[in-house]
Amino acid sequence: MRIQGSRGLLGASLVMAIGLTTSCGGNQAAAVASYAGPLRSRDIERGGQVFRTFCVPCHAGRVSPEGYRWSPAQMRRQIREGNRAMPAIRDEYLSDEDMESVLAFLTVIGAVDAPLPPVRPADEPIDDETADHERASQAPPAPVEPMVVDGEQEAPPDPVEPVVVDGEQEAASPVTPEAAPAAAEDLGDPQGPAGAEP
Repeated sequence: MRIQGSRGLLGASLVMAIGLTTSCGGNQAAAVASYAGPLRSRDIERGGQVFRTFCVPCHAGRVSPEGYRWSPAQMRRQIREGNRAMPAIRDEYLSDEDMESVLAFLTVIGAVDAPLPPVRPADEPIDDETADHERASQAPPAPVEPMVVDGEQEAPPDPVEPVVVDGEQEAASPVTPEAAPAAAEDLGDPQGPAGAEP
């Protein structure tokens, strides 16, 4: 089946949204439909900040999401619902806005396989709603609040220093094995190779 033009795309989107609403609940359908891009540098930067604060303590080293190439919906579900190797990160810890920023960051590092929408040229006219959204999103990202676990504040991760091995630069883990949770050593990709469902 080939979809042509904006009517065909709109119709296909509507059918998909209705199907998702009936099969997995309205909230999940809205979440899947909300990842529309375009990727903006401020979203990627914010996503990197959030990732370093909340995700790096467990995902540094071999438990990294890089290379999974999951869809935004798969990655969103993995983050929100978790699995046996990863706890669920609910919206009380990670806002929907921060979730979308993390997805933008993960798209850039190759963990999320999403088509990158074209960037709108600066001189292209835009409608009032888009202009309002762009003005609202010009605000600098809010600082990431440290996570509090069992009444104790977690320290932010140390900065990552590059490591050179055989003349090639690699990213060093900011979390030492001693500081990482003991369970992290046993964690791997419980879903199998890249592209597996979460």
